[in-house]
Amino acid sequence: MDFENAELVQILDLYLKRLVNSQMGDLDGLSKSNLHWSSPIELRKRSSGKPLENLRIRWGQMPFSFLGEPREKMNILMLTESNFPMDNRVRHEAYKLKENGHRVSVISINDMSQKFHEKIKGVSIYRIPRIELFKYGKQVKSTDSSFYNRILILLKAIIGYGFEYFYFTAACFVLSLLLIFKDQFDVIHTHNPPDTLFAVASFYKIFGKKFVYDHHDLCPDLFLEKYSSRGTSVYKLLLLLEKFSCQAANLVIATNESYKKIEIERCGVKGENIYVVRNGPDLNEMKIEESIQAIRSKAKTILCYLGAINIQDGVDYLLDVLSKIVYRCDHKDVCLLIIGDGDYLYKIKELAKEIDVNKYIAFTDRISDRNKLNKYLSTADIFVDAAPYSFLNDNSTFVKHMEYMIYGKPIISFALKESMVSLGDAGVFVPPNDTEEMARAIIELIKDEDRAKALGANAKKRSRELSWDKVSAPLIEAYEMIRGKTGNRLSSC
Repeated sequence: MDFENAELVQILDLYLKRLVNSQMGDLDGLSKSNLHWSSPIELRKRSSGKPLENLRIRWGQMPFSFLGEPREKMNILMLTESNFPMDNRVRHEAYKLKENGHRVSVISINDMSQKFHEKIKGVSIYRIPRIELFKYGKQVKSTDSSFYNRILILLKAIIGYGFEYFYFTAACFVLSLLLIFKDQFDVIHTHNPPDTLFAVASFYKIFGKKFVYDHHDLCPDLFLEKYSSRGTSVYKLLLLLEKFSCQAANLVIATNESYKKIEIERCGVKGENIYVVRNGPDLNEMKIEESIQAIRSKAKTILCYLGAINIQDGVDYLLDVLSKIVYRCDHKDVCLLIIGDGDYLYKIKELAKEIDVNKYIAFTDRISDRNKLNKYLSTADIFVDAAPYSFLNDNSTFVKHMEYMIYGKPIISFALKESMVSLGDAGVFVPPNDTEEMARAIIELIKDEDRAKALGANAKKRSRELSWDKVSAPLIEAYEMIRGKTGNRLSSC
């Protein structure tokens, strides 16, 4: 960026000197002597009378961290439209980076009456109030055949989610303008959804900040999963936003090899700029505890589902499986424990009453207390997951699968590509969407205790192999690459 106007340079010089002076007291223990800001005026004095127009200032090299050299450890600002620390992946990554000496701040959603700002395990958290339009009515009901109702639901979804994502993105930008001086971040690390946060990161790339895009969900395919082929223009827009996010980022973090392939083929990202950081269980957080007798007394066999309850998660398939076990196979000494909540929970409860299986189900809603959750999961005999086949589900890694394995019990799932990669020899896989076959597999496993124990032992072994301590190594490598310790220094453009 050339400055040919001496008056403009003088103003810029004065402004930057004041910024540096205002930050001298907050340098995280670094000596002030590490600062070596050279103003344009000083550079001109050293330039042996060369014309001012020959002087160049590269914004990508400007010391907005107020340091002349790259930090030994970096200041990271994470953006996530989820609750922190409830979001497992974001929490694990933030704590892992903090453990490795980086300074981490997180802007998240406040939907649990939490403090606007607090520190947890050294991570600074800033929370934005959730504003949600159309809390109900954005999900398609399988019983809705009316064209009018479906169009109304689609419009509510577009307007509702569109407003919520725009609001969160704008709020992140405004708050980041304050945090750039308070926390002096070097890296913006966004977690999707939404795929609009690249706009915030792209602004700071002008000033030499790095952008890490953490690709949690395939948002375009999630839209199709919920709303079928309707609104194809929205689908194309979501594809474009996903592509912008991937291509604007200095590094992309994928949850598995399938996502990496999509980022290369659909978004045009170079493979060397993608790091695969799998979802792995934290063995320090999740552990076997004493079972809950109130649940244990409901039936001889406790089936368990943990996770989000949205239309793509297949809990309605699980109810069909339960119905077949109870009524077709006449096996009534069974209880399905459902832990979680989501947009589709109210519909699942209605469906359970309609098909008369509600008396064989125990709903707990979301459990925030980790110790309490451990006790509920320790009560299960068999873990189940009936996410149906779709492009989204086939290519996604489910956090619940990783957590199931810790408790040393067998897991039954539809035969989806990434599910089979995650579970390995700890899983029993049945043809996708075949609820009759899943019911049969559950009955066989209930009767074969030796096989169930063997699968449980495989699960415990698998959970140690894929623990967060092991699968998080690429996250640290990615930040080493950003900082320039390994390989070539990444470009800021």
